[in-house]
Amino acid sequence: MSAKKTLCLFEQRAQQQLFTIAEYSDETVIYAEVPQRSEAAQASLRETFFAPQTLSYSNIRLRGSGFVKSNVIVRLLETDEDHVRRGMQSKTAILASNYKFTYKNTTTFSGRPVYTFTVTSRHRVPGLFQGEIFLDAHTGHILRATGRVSKSPSWWVKRIDFTQDYADIGDFTLPVQVSSVTEARIVGRVIVTIRHTGYQVRSNQEVQGQPDAAHGGGGSIPSLATK
Repeated sequence: MSAKKTLCLFEQRAQQQLFTIAEYSDETVIYAEVPQRSEAAQASLRETFFAPQTLSYSNIRLRGSGFVKSNVIVRLLETDEDHVRRGMQSKTAILASNYKFTYKNTTTFSGRPVYTFTVTSRHRVPGLFQGEIFLDAHTGHILRATGRVSKSPSWWVKRIDFTQDYADIGDFTLPVQVSSVTEARIVGRVIVTIRHTGYQVRSNQEVQGQPDAAHGGGGSIPSLATK
């Protein structure tokens, strides 16, 4: 399959997911480290999303540095929640409306042939990035996105570099690991690793006829900058 066709299939799937995913939950583990302070912390929790604008956390277990817990992990969770509450998913999804795609090369990723595309954000919106995406050459499914966040989410953040890996969960593609390095104005470098396991996902079609479910018309995974 050609690189152009692969990109078309990827966009079709991404657009469809944006409007057909109704809800998901997963077990999330966040590990954060501030080397300059020699401090680290970890959070384990259950994350639940209901389309279009509800993201919540339960069974939260925190351990480690109080500074890192309150200034890194809690802020990260609050940013994710706010992103979904404001309905920013469509504005930060990896789609042609938000990015320009340029074919870069053909390579392999985890033993699979992939097409690599350079992505350039069209807008200065927190959650967009400049970098690359890796698409499975046979299916068009995204395997990895990597790069630098285009616009800082807050005054104290200089830049964020990240790598986000994906996996197919039923009919959807969702992030399974995010590694990021943030350069902050006060505390220096902040290293964060987030892992998602045990996904349970349902589409709009699967939840039809259940009036007590808190679901609705659009929705997608939280943005790259916050997941």
